[in-house]
Amino acid sequence: MTEEESHYISVLSASFSKQLTWYEELSRIDQKTLSQLILSRGDMTPVMASVVQKRSIIERISEERDKIKDIADLYRQHKDRMKSSLPKNTLDSLLAQSEEAIKKFLEEENQLKRYLEYVMEKGNNVSS
Repeated sequence: MTEEESHYISVLSASFSKQLTWYEELSRIDQKTLSQLILSRGDMTPVMASVVQKRSIIERISEERDKIKDIADLYRQHKDRMKSSLPKNTLDSLLAQSEEAIKKFLEEENQLKRYLEYVMEKGNNVSS
């Protein structure tokens, strides 16, 4: 592995590690919001606070992705030619963990959405 390739892997590993933490935080926020909604029987107050928190985290993820875009493109070009190594395997593992964290976040997001739709529908039926 060349020094340049090691640099790509190092930068990307640090970045994806941060992003993984942020996606896990997004899932925790959704779980907490859903729990609060259920316990409060549909009080929407916690939703707005969570939206603000999530927006901030999503902006950080977007900024981080923009920051590493060029290095990620270079890594993709060289990835297949790189020999297996501990740093490369670590990055591959981080990418797999990130994929799972994103899936979990999207599932949490969908569950929260369905509950919010239920609360809204229930509110519309009561007021009709």
